[in-house]
Amino acid sequence: MTKKTARKAANGEKNEALDVVFPFDFGSVVDFNHEALETMAELNQAVIKRLMQYNEEITEFANKRLKEDMAVPQKLMACDSTHDIFNCYVAFCQDAAQQYLNETQRLAALGGEMTGEAFDVFEKAVDKAGLETDATRAARAAH
Repeated sequence: MTKKTARKAANGEKNEALDVVFPFDFGSVVDFNHEALETMAELNQAVIKRLMQYNEEITEFANKRLKEDMAVPQKLMACDSTHDIFNCYVAFCQDAAQQYLNETQRLAALGGEMTGEAFDVFEKAVDKAGLETDATRAARAAH
């Protein structure tokens, strides 16, 4: 069995860095899977963008919560009675619970947007390939 060597860069020029021996023609495999690779690259781009937003959201929330958590001892030291201490803790717990609820909703919305974008990428690839899905069959049957 002869082994073929991948020696061409994407632009067709010889590239010694790509002088790797494969037991098959790697270029043919890439050509065969070109559409799938493009779809996955587009999907990865959309997912990474949303994950960056997700990370930014979590970081901002954690910083805000940390500042508020660190402010509690000062507020407690300013209390004049056990009743004031109790009220300080109640306010802190209520605020934290509401903020965590709001943050969970924001993160769920970002996750939903990421899922929607991923679905759009796949739907576009399915349409481009001329494949039929349950959704397209149902839409055709409704007409």
